[in-house]
Amino acid sequence: MTGRDEIADAIEGSHEGGAPPAVFTQTGTCEQMEACGRFWPEANWDPGAMAELSLQLSRMYGFATARVPFSITTEAETMGCSVDPGSKSRQPSIRGGPFSIGDDPDLPFSPEEFPFRGSCGRVIEALGRMDAEEKGVFLVAGMVDPMFLAMNLLGAEALLMGTIDDPEGCRRWVGHLVPYVSEYGKALSERSDCVLMICSAGTGMLSPDIVDGLVLPGDRKAFGSMRESFRAAHCCEASGKVSDGLFSLGEDVLSMVTDGDPEGILEAAGDVRLIGGANPVRDLLLGNPESVVRKAKLYSDMGYALIGPECGIPPMAPGGNLAALASYRSAVYRGFPCAERECINP
Repeated sequence: MTGRDEIADAIEGSHEGGAPPAVFTQTGTCEQMEACGRFWPEANWDPGAMAELSLQLSRMYGFATARVPFSITTEAETMGCSVDPGSKSRQPSIRGGPFSIGDDPDLPFSPEEFPFRGSCGRVIEALGRMDAEEKGVFLVAGMVDPMFLAMNLLGAEALLMGTIDDPEGCRRWVGHLVPYVSEYGKALSERSDCVLMICSAGTGMLSPDIVDGLVLPGDRKAFGSMRESFRAAHCCEASGKVSDGLFSLGEDVLSMVTDGDPEGILEAAGDVRLIGGANPVRDLLLGNPESVVRKAKLYSDMGYALIGPECGIPPMAPGGNLAALASYRSAVYRGFPCAERECINP
């Protein structure tokens, strides 16, 4: 059985033994860039460099996953936003866009054309290269949800104010973007093993009413288009009513920050599989291999389907911590002690 098969089995609930390690979020680190000679910011746009850097997580540390892209600017840039390219240690970010809430949201290309234009098309091409080079690796494609894309296009502050001053304009924009996001998700699902959609409900800026009215309906439609692969949602932080909605999007896997109540989140998730166990900053950036192994073993014992970072890997994360996460199951047998419950909130 390949690592790709093992991860698929874990998502389907048929895996036995320790939960497989996996990374569904951002994977690029400076150490990997130095090893393969493919660096940000160029690797965010060149499909060959993107594919090569993405595969380093498997080649260097032993993970059975590879993920593209490294940023959350792909869709907005394809729609005309200007982008700060970032640097070797900093991801691209949106500088601004040509739209406002009062504008007609019509775009000069159709939803069916969108996945194959600009930066979106480059991600599609990178996935094809990765699949051709590494058949045993589980490919993950990242994207953003319609509300997240609207915030990138219109500006987060403008959109948040618009939910008060021009709620109909907000609904019009988000509704118009749903078919574009859905077609992109469909195209990604045809070329990857899993599509991970970043859900804007986890921004902490949106009220439960806005999440219910603007975010979740569009997300459900987008997930409904991803019929050729597994579907995953990523939410940085959510609680209460928002969390309840996140468990019913139609996803197979949910990635979210779980440190506060990992058992409670696991119970609430129902049939949705969870990936967790590694806080990107405390564990992967500032921790050490022993603490990473202990935390991973703890979450596996709780019943998490996959063990991995709960958000993007910091670019400066040391490779030793990533290698420890990838091999945590064998490391336990080398004498690392099992975790105590208190290590979740050090």
